[in-house]
Amino acid sequence: MSQYTEARKRISQADEAPARPKHSCAAAGCPMAGSMAESSHSTSWWCAYHYACHPSDLARVTSVLNQHHDLRDIVNHGRHLLTSSDVHPDSLAGEWQKLRELLAFGGYDDPKPGGSVDTLNAWLYRVEAMLGGYVSQARGVRRKAA
Repeated sequence: MSQYTEARKRISQADEAPARPKHSCAAAGCPMAGSMAESSHSTSWWCAYHYACHPSDLARVTSVLNQHHDLRDIVNHGRHLLTSSDVHPDSLAGEWQKLRELLAFGGYDDPKPGGSVDTLNAWLYRVEAMLGGYVSQARGVRRKAA
């Protein structure tokens, strides 16, 4: 193979975008799973934070998700725990405790339950809402033209 052919092959491989995980959000660089679409025939799935987001806010929302990477990782891992068949039910309590420790290590307050009984799903919902609060602060507020 000639030097030109080898160099061209290296350049074309370097230009290729890395493969995105199968269920990723359609927003560029978003580490969350895509779970919402415009229609059942849509090929673009969006995470809860990017769904219905104004195009000018997409990068800002992704930036906020990356700034709060501890919360983001807790949400992603927690959702995996709740939906994976690999996780044994007896290990959920220990995994939940690890997520709480990660939350504290990141400097976040542990969201308190509304009632006396707490579940991983309810706790994770409150963590997602906490992350959503940071995202909503970053999204631009727009007024309709009169």
